[in-house]
Amino acid sequence: MTWQPAVILPHVIAQKQQLRGLFKNLIDNAIQALGESRIAERELTIRTRQQRNDLVVEIQDNGPGISPADRGIVFEPLYSNWRRKRGHAGMGLAMAQEIANGHGGEVEIDTEFEGGCLVRVVLPAGEG
Repeated sequence: MTWQPAVILPHVIAQKQQLRGLFKNLIDNAIQALGESRIAERELTIRTRQQRNDLVVEIQDNGPGISPADRGIVFEPLYSNWRRKRGHAGMGLAMAQEIANGHGGEVEIDTEFEGGCLVRVVLPAGEG
C-alpha cells in the first residue's frame, strides 16, 4: 500500500463518523477488488491533494477495474458485481456517494484510468 498525503490540505467541515464510513467503504472495495485480481503484485494507493478550494482523496487499485458498461450503475443500492458476493450487500458505493453528497461533495470513478480502478472523492473546504 502506498500513502501519498499532501503536506497542506484544506479544512473540511464534516461528520467525522460519516467520513470514516465513506472511506472505509471505498478502501474495502479496493481491497475486495485486489482479492479478486489475478495479478501477482497487488497495489493500493491513497493520495490526497487540494484542488481549488476542495479536498480531493483518490483511492487507486490495480484490480480488475469497473467495466464501462457497469460505471453508470455501480452507485445504485444493492448493485454488486463481485465474483465472491458473500458478505457484500452492494451498498458500499451507494453509501459512500450519499455521505459525500450530504457534505456537498461527490464520489466519482475516473473513466480515463486504466489498469484497475481510481475512485476520487471531492469535498468542499469549509472555513476554519
